[in-house]
Amino acid sequence: MSKPKAFATLWIVVLIIGAAVRAVDLDRPADGRIRESWREADYASLARNFDREGMDILSPRIDWRGDGPGLAEMEFPLVPWLTAGLYRILGPAEFLGRVVSYLFSFLTLLAFSALARSLLPPSGALFALAFFALAPLSVRVSNALQPESAMLFFYVAAAWAFSRWLKTGGPGWYTGALAATALAVLVKAPAAHIGLLFVLLIIEKRGLRGLFRPAVLAFGVLALLPAAVWGLHAHRFWLTYGISLGVSNEYHWIGWDLIRQPRLILAALARLARLEALYTAMIPGLLLAPFVLWTRRRDAAARVSFYWLAAIAAYYFLAIRTTGDFWASYYHVVSVPPLALSLGLAFTAAEERLGGRSALRTAAFAAFGLGVAMTAIRILFGPIPFSPGAVTVFVIAAAAGAGWLLASRPIFGASRPSGWMQFGSAACAAGLLALFPLEGAQTARDLHPSKYMALFECAEIFRPLIPEGSLILTSGGPRLDETGKRVAFNASYFFYWLDRKGFNLPAEDQTLEAVAAFVGRGARYLVLEDDVLKARPGFKDELKQVYPLLAERPEASLFKLSR
Repeated sequence: MSKPKAFATLWIVVLIIGAAVRAVDLDRPADGRIRESWREADYASLARNFDREGMDILSPRIDWRGDGPGLAEMEFPLVPWLTAGLYRILGPAEFLGRVVSYLFSFLTLLAFSALARSLLPPSGALFALAFFALAPLSVRVSNALQPESAMLFFYVAAAWAFSRWLKTGGPGWYTGALAATALAVLVKAPAAHIGLLFVLLIIEKRGLRGLFRPAVLAFGVLALLPAAVWGLHAHRFWLTYGISLGVSNEYHWIGWDLIRQPRLILAALARLARLEALYTAMIPGLLLAPFVLWTRRRDAAARVSFYWLAAIAAYYFLAIRTTGDFWASYYHVVSVPPLALSLGLAFTAAEERLGGRSALRTAAFAAFGLGVAMTAIRILFGPIPFSPGAVTVFVIAAAAGAGWLLASRPIFGASRPSGWMQFGSAACAAGLLALFPLEGAQTARDLHPSKYMALFECAEIFRPLIPEGSLILTSGGPRLDETGKRVAFNASYFFYWLDRKGFNLPAEDQTLEAVAAFVGRGARYLVLEDDVLKARPGFKDELKQVYPLLAERPEASLFKLSR
C-alpha cells in the first residue's frame, strides 16, 4: 500500500474509532444513569416541555417553575428544541436528545480533522486527531443532554474557518467563520472567549491596525449580535419570573474577595490544573504542551495553539468561581482542540529529533490501540479492576522504557546521541506514548454512569403517591458559596423523574417556616434528600412532627404537606 493510501486508511480508522467511542451509551435514558444530573435533567425537561407545551423556540420552559409558566433565562435552546422536533416525528424518547448531541460530536471530529490537517504535517495531524478522538472530556460530552457538544462543533469550525480566511482572504471562509462563531456564542455564551484568539491572530498577521478594518469590525459586531439579542430577550424571564439556568442566579467571576484570600484562589487554581490533567491534557500532556509551544514558537500551529490556550486561560481565570469547580468539568472541553494541536506538534518534533523513523509512529499507534482496548474492556467486561493511580504509574513507566529505547538507538547509522539529547528525546517520546492509555483509562471510567440510580428508584416509588398536577417541593443546593456570592441552587432531576412541577428548597432554608411559605404558594408534597440534611440534621424530625411521612428510603423521603 502506498504511503498516501496508508495514511488515508489510518485517518479513516481513527475517525471510525472516535465515532464508535462516542456512540457508547447513546441509548441511555435520562434516569439515574445521567452524569451531570442538574444539567441533563434540565435539558430533558426543556425538550419534553417544548413537545407538550408548544414548539416556540423563544419560550424555553423548565419544570422547577413554582406556580409560574416556567419561562427560563438560559442559552439559546437549540439542542432541546431539535430534540423536541424529533419527539414530534418519532415519539418521545430521551435517547433522541443524545442522538442530536452525538451528531454534533461527529461533525466536530470532522471539523477538527480539517483544522489539524491545515496546520500540521500529516503524521502530526493524525496524532492530534487520535488524541482528540479519545480525549475523555470530548467523549464525555459527545452524547450528553447538554449544549456543549453543539457548542464545540461551532467553536472548532469557527477556528478552522477563521484561520483559513486569514490565510486565503476568501469571502466564503469569512462568512463561514462569522456564522460558526455566532452560533457557538449563541449556543453557549462562554464560547465568546474565542474572540481573543481571533484578535491575537489578526494582530500577528496585520498589526494593531488590522483590528480596525471594516471586515474585522463587522465580524466582531455580527458574531456577538445574535447572542446579545437572545440574552436581552431571555433576561426578561429572569426579571419577570426569577428563573435562570445559571446565568443571573449565579456569580461566576473572579473578585477581590477571592484574590485577597490566597487559600481560596490557590485551591481554585489547583482544581483547574487537576481538571486539565484528568480530562483534557492528561498529566504528560500538561507537561509537554508548554515545552513544545516554546521550543516550536515559530511554527504556525504553535502560535495558534498558544494564542488559543491563552484565550482559554483568561476565560478560566475570569470565571474561576465556575471553571474552578469539579462539578463544572464540562466547561473545560474547550481546552481539548488547542491541546490536541500542540501535542500533534510535539509528535512532529519528536519524529524530527528521532530522524523520522517509523518506529515512533508504530509505537504511537500501538499506544492508541491500547487506549482503545482499555475502553473496549470497560464496555464488554465492566469496570477496569485497577485504581487510577496504579494505571498512571504503570503506563508512564512503560512509556518511559519505550521512549528510552527509541531515543537511545543510533539514527541512520549515526553514533549514539549525547546524554541530554537522549534524555530529552526519551522523555518527549515517553510522554506522547503515555497519553493514549491514560486517555483510554479515564474514558473507560466515565462510561456507564449510574451515580443517581438510588435517587431514581426513590422517584419510581414516590410517583404513584403524588397526584398528577400537584405542585411539589424538592431539596435544592446552597444559595450562597463560601464567599457569600449567589449560586444556582435549583436541582431539577426529581421534577423530571416524577413528571411534576414545583419549587426547590435551598439548603440554607430548611426550616418549617420556609416550608410553610411554599405551602402557601401551592406546594403539596415535599421530596427531601437525606444528603442535603447535612446542613440541618434535625430538620427531618421537625417535619415528622408536623407533616405526614408517606414514604421513606435511605436516600430520600416523601412528605405530604398537609397537617
